[in-house]
Amino acid sequence: MQLKKNEIKIIQLLLASDNYISSYEIANSTGISRRRVRDEMKIVKDILATLHLNLLSKPSQGYYIEGKSSQDLTELQSIINKNERDDDSLIPSLPDERSNYILGRLINSREFIKLETLADELLVSRATIANDLVSIKNEFKKYGLKFNQKPNYGIYISGPETGKRKCLVDNIFKNLNISDMYFDFLDTYFNSPDYEIIQILREYAISISDISLIDFLISFSISAARISCGYLIGHQTEGFEDYQNRTEYFVAKKLALYAKEHFDVEFDEYEIQNITIQLICKRATKGLTFIYNQDIIDLQNEILDKIKKQTLITFDDEHFNKVFPLYLNYTLIRQKYGEKIRTPLYEDIQYDYPLSYYLAQIVSQVIKKHTKIPLSRSEITNFTILFNNTINNKKYSQKKVLLINCMSESIKTFINHFIEKELYDQLVITKSIHYYEIEEENLDQYDLILSTAPIHR
Repeated sequence: MQLKKNEIKIIQLLLASDNYISSYEIANSTGISRRRVRDEMKIVKDILATLHLNLLSKPSQGYYIEGKSSQDLTELQSIINKNERDDDSLIPSLPDERSNYILGRLINSREFIKLETLADELLVSRATIANDLVSIKNEFKKYGLKFNQKPNYGIYISGPETGKRKCLVDNIFKNLNISDMYFDFLDTYFNSPDYEIIQILREYAISISDISLIDFLISFSISAARISCGYLIGHQTEGFEDYQNRTEYFVAKKLALYAKEHFDVEFDEYEIQNITIQLICKRATKGLTFIYNQDIIDLQNEILDKIKKQTLITFDDEHFNKVFPLYLNYTLIRQKYGEKIRTPLYEDIQYDYPLSYYLAQIVSQVIKKHTKIPLSRSEITNFTILFNNTINNKKYSQKKVLLINCMSESIKTFINHFIEKELYDQLVITKSIHYYEIEEENLDQYDLILSTAPIHR
């Protein structure tokens, strides 16, 4: 049985625990994201079941291995030790592991591969491989790849080379946890001659987040490997004339020279164009200035008008008005070329910042109307954060409030205390009246009416 690093970490943590351990504690202790922990626990449960161990789970408490005998634990620890000693030599056995293997095997093949061949390589039945292929077919569609299957020939994947590379990068990335990304991947780069790639980016002031840097380095490595095997893009990047004078193009040329000198891999003009687009899509917007584009301005106005219509919220913040069109511009570029930014915050952000998330959904709706493509979860997360930061940074002047209190005097006191405590910098109750006194009041002197009962007029 082959165990991945995540599974080993989680099982060791469960073995060491004398009580239930929550997904939050597991995530903190292992460096695995909470979303990933939930996925991994399903696999861990299957692993333990093969050893006749039952993984219990309780809401708000977490996970616990039931009935741990010394013999069971010894056997399990022996499996873990074997995996840690000889991880690369074992054949993938669990569904996720097989899917990863099959996906890479099909993309890297120049010819049809029979199901029997895959079954023999993975030591499973043909039916098991056929079942694994169901989810893999759907995965290929996202990248514009076609799943070709012929009787007596097998399976062959056709489609754009850029799609195949994106599929391989995503497949690697989704199996990395935080520890893999930073301690294993980036640390290796920092302490190797390949650190020169990062230095080239810094030389040209290409500001890029750590997670986007890892994404780019993986993509660059896969491109070099694919090119060395003769898998080339072989065509001009659509609309590239708009980007050939940008800094990223000169950086891509320098990276191509680096690849030639160090890997003996020739990045031709089409490959350089592809690197350029990746750098444009993955770099941070910090330090960049929006170049006037009427289409982007029209899109921005349409979004802000819709936000105002649905929520009455307006944005007059100077920083926001500089950054928002820049965000829109780069989002549309990423959509056009099928590139992405990776933001692991999307899982909880809609619950943590519901208003800002709702505004980001409006952005997605308007963009989809024009491009036919909705925003990805990571793009929505980016806009959510932008809206949230702007709302929190906004300096509110106190609004004058008329309180219509239809209840007791104690309720009025309660509301006053609440306003003073929670909304003191936004609202001030200047007067309190009863519902029947509305007609006598000059409402023009108030910004808002706060009422303890519905007002029907």
